[in-house]
Amino acid sequence: MNSQKKITLYYFILGISWIYFSDRALDYFFKDHVLCDNNWANTIKGLLFVTITSLLLYKLINKYFDKLSKSEKDYRNMFDANPNPMYIYDLKSLRFIEVNKAAIKNYGYSKQEFLSKTVLDIRPDTEKERLLSDILSSPKRISYDEPWIHILKNGEQIKVNVHAYEINYKGKSARLVLAVDITEQLKIKEELKHHQQQLEIQNNKLLQSLEVIEYNKNKLFNTQKIAQIAGWEFNLETERLEPSTGFFELLNIQNLENVSPLNILKNSVIKEDLNKLEHFLRSFKMGFTINECTLRFKKENELRYILFAGTLKDPKKQKFTVEGYIKDVSEITLKDQLIHKTLERFEQLALLTNDALYEWDIKNARIRLTGNINSIMGYGVKEANHPESWWVERMHPSDFIENDTIFREAVEQKYQTIKRKYRFKTINGDFKLIYDQSILKYNSAGILEKVIGSIQDIEEITFVNRKNKRLEEIVRKVKSLIVITDVEGKIEWVNAAFIELTGYQESEILGKRPWDFILYPEESQEAVDKLNKALKNKEFFNVEVANFSKTGRKYWLQIDGGPIFDDQNNHIGYIAIESEITERKIREAKIKEQNEILKKTAWFNAHQVRKPLASVLGIIELLQYENSESVNKHLLKLLEKCSQELDLAIKNAIHITEFKED
Repeated sequence: MNSQKKITLYYFILGISWIYFSDRALDYFFKDHVLCDNNWANTIKGLLFVTITSLLLYKLINKYFDKLSKSEKDYRNMFDANPNPMYIYDLKSLRFIEVNKAAIKNYGYSKQEFLSKTVLDIRPDTEKERLLSDILSSPKRISYDEPWIHILKNGEQIKVNVHAYEINYKGKSARLVLAVDITEQLKIKEELKHHQQQLEIQNNKLLQSLEVIEYNKNKLFNTQKIAQIAGWEFNLETERLEPSTGFFELLNIQNLENVSPLNILKNSVIKEDLNKLEHFLRSFKMGFTINECTLRFKKENELRYILFAGTLKDPKKQKFTVEGYIKDVSEITLKDQLIHKTLERFEQLALLTNDALYEWDIKNARIRLTGNINSIMGYGVKEANHPESWWVERMHPSDFIENDTIFREAVEQKYQTIKRKYRFKTINGDFKLIYDQSILKYNSAGILEKVIGSIQDIEEITFVNRKNKRLEEIVRKVKSLIVITDVEGKIEWVNAAFIELTGYQESEILGKRPWDFILYPEESQEAVDKLNKALKNKEFFNVEVANFSKTGRKYWLQIDGGPIFDDQNNHIGYIAIESEITERKIREAKIKEQNEILKKTAWFNAHQVRKPLASVLGIIELLQYENSESVNKHLLKLLEKCSQELDLAIKNAIHITEFKED
């Protein structure tokens, strides 16, 4: 029920109720009072009725307007938030009354610019007459079959679908319009139409091509017959083989009647290759679109190799058909097998030597590489064939001149072998040092025709040797003593510092045990026992040992060492790093002696100095309170005596703390 009917109904119910109950209510409330006359009673009833009906109408109308305001706000939000352009225009003046945000964004006009224009301003001249006719028509249309043309602020024209509704807006007869831009959609439709036309043209060309294909097919059939190539088709669903004319003739097999061609083929293939044939046919069911295999056929002790090649005819359909051809490749296969055996021996030789092998064909200026090419040069292949210029360009320029001279001299002298070292550029652009050992092959006329050789990566070996020499030089020059022994404790290596300190020559040291050179005093016995225990248990150790050199000089050593293990965690010996700590031990002895003197000094100060000092303090206190001159003189003499005793005690203390320098 709408608001108007509700208000009318409420008013009707209230009026009837008032007429019925008002007289009874007055009689009830004023039954003990006599009203002046009936006019006064009617006046009271009228006033009450007007008052009550006014309040009720006010509340109902207020509620109606609140609801109307909320509804208007919701419609306003829907209008503004709509993603498509919407606007309202006056049907009389044709001026824009309201536009939403999408219209402002899509058309490029500001809201003020829109409100200053009419709906005719956003249309070209060709559309204005159509719009005026549409506005004057009755009844007015809501939707239109043909799109309208609108003009944006930048002058661009767009095509829109329009939906229009007549409304009353702010007391004006107006029209609400929803305009949907379909310019891109129309362009897409035009493109689709153009593509369809192109497809029709291509279809006609395809039909013409099919005629050409049929002609070429017949021509191909004749060519295959001459080249001894036969075709075949295989249905994957029915597993039916359909050979072409000449198929069984090429295989030298009799085509038996009432026997499946596939069974004839399976019975003719040697047993070892039967699984290969079945896998070849089954591979197309597994998703292969192209595949081939070589099968062996044997008849009258003659082994023949037949190449079967197939292609999936229509992989998009469920019922697949494979079409292919067969070709006799017996002669080629036998040659390849021979070459393969030769190459296999060559490869095995390369793997055994762990080198890269090469064969340099002088006549054709080609170099064939095999073996560990990738590990040495990093080119990611196991075999490669290059012109000799490829090799020359990758040799270091500084090394090329020297190696070229060596090679030419070897050829002139008819050397059979030659060994060289040079740097070769890897795939990363770095140069790697390689060792080249070559065998030179001459023909009967003494002309060089082939060079066979192996190359070995010696970059790492050279680097390690150079690094080891540098480390050995550094270790030999360090001041600490370094001793390395084998598992039996025999000395394998010592540095120059060990020889200098002990006084023994290297020939007197190597092969002997360290104990042969340690003549330790008794104060080192505990450290030596600790050292022997650590060596026995293969543990690390840290000890201090007193020893004598070959010349008899006593010295102290701090020894840090432990066992040595290889990469497989095998015990291979011991290493000890020894530092001379003689000066430190002398300083420690001096500090110990000084501590003893300090203890004596502390005791002396506590007994010898304290007594005269106490007497001096007592006499000074007496002098402060005594006034007798004779007594003061006596006290001064005593003070002088005590001072002399204190001075003597201080001199004795200084004498005690004096140290003798070694």
